[in-house]
Amino acid sequence: MLLETSEPLFDLAASLNVCDYDTDLEDSSPVRMEIREELNEALAGSAPARDSRDALCTYVRQHRLANSGQDLAQYVSLALYVTQPPELAPTVDETEIATGLDPGGEYSAAGAKLRRGRASARDLDQAQAGV
Repeated sequence: MLLETSEPLFDLAASLNVCDYDTDLEDSSPVRMEIREELNEALAGSAPARDSRDALCTYVRQHRLANSGQDLAQYVSLALYVTQPPELAPTVDETEIATGLDPGGEYSAAGAKLRRGRASARDLDQAQAGV
């Protein structure tokens, strides 16, 4: 069996994780907590990265669904329809994306925040490297 990787999906999962997405955290692989801790440590050293994280987390909180499975599924669906980072641009018309997120402006706003989140990852890398 071949496992395909998806950088947009990983970026999205890391973003949700740093935004305190805690569903099944205690049953998850230890690497999930390690990534969260590493990101939080790096965020501590970068105000622009924290600003991007805060904008993304605000968006996630505003679009939280009552059903945690559906909540996560809307972001997984979103990740499947964007290009590789750092662009994370839609690959189909935004009205064709089957998520709980509103198409058009709301999706564009999510994409912009995801792109800023990816920029934050570069900020994190630079902060860790002491740049």
